[in-house]
Amino acid sequence: MTKQDIFLANPVALISKNLAVSFYNSATNALSTSVSINGISYDVVGIFSKDGDGNDVIIPKIVYETGYISNTGNQLKLTFNRGENVSKQTHAIVQLLNKQGSHHLQGSYDYVDMGSLLKGIGTAIKGLTYFISAIAGISLFIAGIGVMNMMYISVSERTQEIGIRLAIGATPRNVMYQFLLESILLTGMGGLVLFALGVGGAWVISLFLPFRAIVDMGTFLLAFSVSTIVGIIFGLLPAKQASKKNLIDILR
Repeated sequence: MTKQDIFLANPVALISKNLAVSFYNSATNALSTSVSINGISYDVVGIFSKDGDGNDVIIPKIVYETGYISNTGNQLKLTFNRGENVSKQTHAIVQLLNKQGSHHLQGSYDYVDMGSLLKGIGTAIKGLTYFISAIAGISLFIAGIGVMNMMYISVSERTQEIGIRLAIGATPRNVMYQFLLESILLTGMGGLVLFALGVGGAWVISLFLPFRAIVDMGTFLLAFSVSTIVGIIFGLLPAKQASKKNLIDILR
């Protein structure tokens, strides 16, 4: 290995005599062959005698560092205090390394801001959540209209039942509560059935994904509450109509 090889950063190497004999049977056979280090091929230009437990391969430092940087790159782990602006501090550190870093002449330093990446993912998920919520709201409105129509039909077909209840002492408030409760039971039971189907579907889909679907009590209470509220809102008008039935008109 000559000074010119070092100055020109030629990919050359010296190997120990023991290594040459082990792989090539003789030192002469090892000359002009090559060795691979970190994916970089180095030409064997000389043999040296190793003393003790020294290295078996000697290569120019600048050549090794250049090959190492292009292969994997130097990494720096940073730890920040709580409350620090991580993105701002990291950007300042990278700028300083690009000006004064030990390898700033051999490439550029870069960083990955996981906080900004996670923030962007969170924003996308939030937008998707709003979109799905809007679709769910429209679906609930359409379902509520259907419940209201069913309750109006039920009130019109049960006029005699309403008259009998009023005749034996039931108050209009009792009649309203009866139909309102039926509307709540209708939407509540439907919500429970659909919730069970949703949980089952999520569980089946999660079998083909690297993660599992988790359903907590809060999700169940939210679904049941929404179903109950839909029953109250869209069952209130039919219930009021039933409570306003006149007993004399019914008997006629």
